[in-house]
Parts: sequence; C-alpha cells; structure tokens
Amino acid sequence: MKAINEYLKPVAFVLSFLILLQGCTVYKSAPISIEEASKMDTAVRVITKDNEKLKYDRIVKENGKYYSVKNERTADVIKPIDTMQIKEVKAIDKTGSTVLTIGVIVTGVGALLVGISAMLIDIAY
Repeated sequence: MKAINEYLKPVAFVLSFLILLQGCTVYKSAPISIEEASKMDTAVRVITKDNEKLKYDRIVKENGKYYSVKNERTADVIKPIDTMQIKEVKAIDKTGSTVLTIGVIVTGVGALLVGISAMLIDIAY
C-alpha cells in the first residue's frame, strides 16, 4: 500500500496542475484602441496608467462614452471607463487560449500515463 501511495502524490500533483490551468487566457501581444475593442465584442484586458490590469467581458460604446461589461451570476455589471486613465487595451486570443489549454491537458495526461506505467512496472517486479 505504501508503494501505491508513493506514486499517487505525483499523479495528484499533475491533476491539480491541470485543474489550475484549465481556465488560462491568452491575450494578443499587440495593443488595440478602445474603439476597436468596442467593435470586436470580445473579452479584453485594460491596463491603466497605474499599471492596474482590469479584465472585462467586453467594452461597449454608447453616446460617445465607453462602458465596461462584466458578466456576473445574476446580471451584467456595466461601469463607465475613464479613457484618460487607459495605457493599453489587449484583446483575447481565442486560438492561443485554446491551443494552450489543449497543450496543457495533453502534457498532463501524458505525464499521468508515464507515472502510471512506471508504477505498474515497479509493482510487477
């Protein structure tokens, strides 16, 4: 039983790592204007002049003013954005996020299979 417990620790670590990285998000490296972000209707990360990173589900423009939209459990929360405080806006990279998530899962499953096969080989001998 001790031998099995010894091999379960790395397996538990790999599974924990997979769960933590399941929701990773990649943003495009090139900044875009707030006008472009409002037209794209996708998730964005806004970096303020104070280097504060704000994540929004989307940015909307109404009557010449920009508003951030965050989806909460009960309703969308809409707040005005002070455009003078914005340093840069970056859009989400859906392709990069998908590739990274799949890559992490494949790597984790591969490591898990290697660990299980090593455990089975040690138990057999």
